[in-house]
Amino acid sequence: MLAAVTALAALATNYTGTLTVNGASSQATVTVNNNGNDYTVVINNVSGIGNIEITAPGTTSNGLTSVVTNQDIEAGNANLVLAFNQYAMTLNLDINNEGTITNVKFAQDGELTGYQIKNSGFENFKGNGEPLAWHGFESATGGLASMAPGSLTSSTDSHSGSKSAVMTSGSLFGVVGNGTMTTGRLNAGSAFATDPTNCSRMDISDTNTDANGDPFYTVMHGRPDGITFWAKFVPKSTSYRASMSAIITDGTYYQDPENTTYTNKLATAKDITNIASCDWTEFSVPFNYIDNNITGQALLVTFSTNSTPGGGAKGDVLYIDDVALIYNAAITGITIKGTALEGFAQDVYEYSFELADGETIADSDIDATFISEHAYLVKNVIETSNGYKVIVAVISNDLNTVKAYTINYTKTSTVVPGDVNGDGNVTSADITALYNYILSGSDSDIVNGDQDNDGQITTHDVTCVYEILLGV
Repeated sequence: MLAAVTALAALATNYTGTLTVNGASSQATVTVNNNGNDYTVVINNVSGIGNIEITAPGTTSNGLTSVVTNQDIEAGNANLVLAFNQYAMTLNLDINNEGTITNVKFAQDGELTGYQIKNSGFENFKGNGEPLAWHGFESATGGLASMAPGSLTSSTDSHSGSKSAVMTSGSLFGVVGNGTMTTGRLNAGSAFATDPTNCSRMDISDTNTDANGDPFYTVMHGRPDGITFWAKFVPKSTSYRASMSAIITDGTYYQDPENTTYTNKLATAKDITNIASCDWTEFSVPFNYIDNNITGQALLVTFSTNSTPGGGAKGDVLYIDDVALIYNAAITGITIKGTALEGFAQDVYEYSFELADGETIADSDIDATFISEHAYLVKNVIETSNGYKVIVAVISNDLNTVKAYTINYTKTSTVVPGDVNGDGNVTSADITALYNYILSGSDSDIVNGDQDNDGQITTHDVTCVYEILLGV
């Protein structure tokens, strides 16, 4: 993946997504151009600002290229966190113009970048009744596909929007057929419900497509922390449980229920016990990561009216709406040289401290803890005229959320008695500078003129410096 990212970064790349300026959103295109080690981000026609262009060095690690910088631009002092890989880009930009802060965020549609499931709100359906990018027995394979009694169609009973997907179980020769929906393809291969030839399956090498031209799998580039969905379940018995299963694989053949031991699984999220009879209810299921060495390529999600194949009864009804993959981005603590940042709170994004005499700060001194093992940590220590500005940020794995923190470190101001011109030494030059200032009031070398702290600069201050110089 890294080679692909580097190749992409070598060209100017346009990213289309949502630009949010102080909470107001609109569609926009952001251009990122690579020139050696530097990256230039260009955002045109930003509301209230105009065009923005920032150039700074970037680094690439674990497939992610990041640019973290603080610099003065025409619109003010800018803190930028930019990150991209071969699939998506995000940025968070804070511009301080004499105390007025403008926050600019950019994010892309996860359904288009391969981090979310297409048509996850179930507003669009094919002519055969299946939701776009989802499949039921209408597009199933297997000798018994045309006889499968379970159905899938649209409903106006929805959690949000105007539609939801609804599955209804049926019966054939006294055997219950679950209502089932999947991002893969169903296979009805046996009259025995528990036969593993009755399954949901996917394989990205399969070139077959559905009635809308969509493949029988969902492309997956992310490592989500969990999956959420809204369900309404109307079973014939309150003892029945509906089910949800989600599996991320390397894209090679996989089926659910499994017919063998599969070693191509990156992560799974399953719920077969909690979906009981309910009105519209949100469910959240975490992903369990099995082998982080696997590169995820495809996602198989399956809903069924019963967690047991052939279980339940004819007429069990399961409505599903608003399926979403969750990518967390939240820093829980920041450490500087192994010590917790004093006063840290997740909703406080800027801190100020004084440096100890002679103290320095480097990138390697900064670390942070965050709640997602698959989020990205980026940071940069920028030396300023009077100290350091530290920018540390966590970016969600889908590159849609950035939480950025700024820590300002200023050098301790130390005044040496007698040092009028501020060069750190007490010499006759200090007497000359002070004397010239008393005569003309315009000597630019005056830094610490009022030696006796009486609120004014007089010949007595010259005497004070002279005595310090003599050691009196």
